[in-house]
Amino acid sequence: AELIDGAVDDSHIGALAASKLTGTVADARISALTASKLTGTVATARLPAGSVVQVVQGTFNDNIFNTTSTTKTATGRSLSITPTTSGNKMLVEITGLMYNQGGATAWGTVQIKDTTNNTYSAEHNKTGRGSVESHYTACHLFTTASTSSHNYELYSGDSDAGNKQFDNTIITIMEIAA
Repeated sequence: AELIDGAVDDSHIGALAASKLTGTVADARISALTASKLTGTVATARLPAGSVVQVVQGTFNDNIFNTTSTTKTATGRSLSITPTTSGNKMLVEITGLMYNQGGATAWGTVQIKDTTNNTYSAEHNKTGRGSVESHYTACHLFTTASTSSHNYELYSGDSDAGNKQFDNTIITIMEIAA
């Protein structure tokens, strides 16, 4: 074998066996790396803050939920997600239709409850005012404290005693990297 003095170029390398390559390459030595050279899965912990990690969605169109309660009442419309990392945020959005049979002065509210941690979003007031079916959206950013499954449920919040009917409910949960 010939001893090389000075620079080594491609013609000197030939077919170098991968087993002969050891150690690491310093970042400064990597001038350009094309995306086609990257394979595998990026670990969730490597995603920048604010990245959407996962999304789950559920639709509840099969039956109407009715309540005349004036306190926070579970509607049975709920969805669960298991966070990939403790401390991540969960952006929960619930949309649907609500009809209030209580008359022109009646109104209802909606809230989102994290039934795992027993915490609520703020109330979204004056939903379904009068006897017209109206669309509502409730949205809240919750923080997770563990990687155990979290359940989020639509609640009819504090409101009057009118008969509130909920249908066409869609729940979307997005895990956001902290």
